[in-house]
Amino acid sequence: MVAEDDTRRVITPSREAKLSRAFTEAWEDVRKDRPRYSIWPRTRANMMFERLAVRLQEAFIDDPGVRFEFADETVKITFDDKIVARVKKADSRGLGHNVQTETNDLFCGQADTFPGFEPLDKIEIVYVLNMYGTEIRRIMVQARNGEVRLWAYEIDDTALGITAPVHPLPPRPPAPIASDLENLVQPKAKPNVKDETDKSK
Repeated sequence: MVAEDDTRRVITPSREAKLSRAFTEAWEDVRKDRPRYSIWPRTRANMMFERLAVRLQEAFIDDPGVRFEFADETVKITFDDKIVARVKKADSRGLGHNVQTETNDLFCGQADTFPGFEPLDKIEIVYVLNMYGTEIRRIMVQARNGEVRLWAYEIDDTALGITAPVHPLPPRPPAPIASDLENLVQPKAKPNVKDETDKSK
């Protein structure tokens, strides 16, 4: 079985951050067009993976240990020829949402395919939406054996060290000088008091 510790050694905090940022950027790309395609959820999923394929390649363009494979509407990432990750949207159980096929079953199982052959360790990287399907709630790295999740942990982009920009406050206006005070509206020294004696009784 693929071990969590081994996975964390290969998918370093820097790689986790790049993965997380790619998911976030892809979702923002899709969000701009979502109102135009509001009927079929599958359209949104396809748009997400189209954008995710682009954003992932941008994120890892300078990492020679990362390779991509795009086939059968699936994004696969190989890290250092040790781990192959399949990128998926999570279903209601938190597992990658898949159509049941023989290829899918082989990927989801942890048994060796051929005796004497050591395949790459297999994991999933999934994004979990909120209950309304409007935001990514979290991104998980996990291992499964068939329909059983073996372990999982959440990733984010904090290792990139990118924080929100700090905008300085505007400078305070200079204090008025003596010559400007003459032009300011000045209150009367004494308020006017109405003479009540002229009122008819």
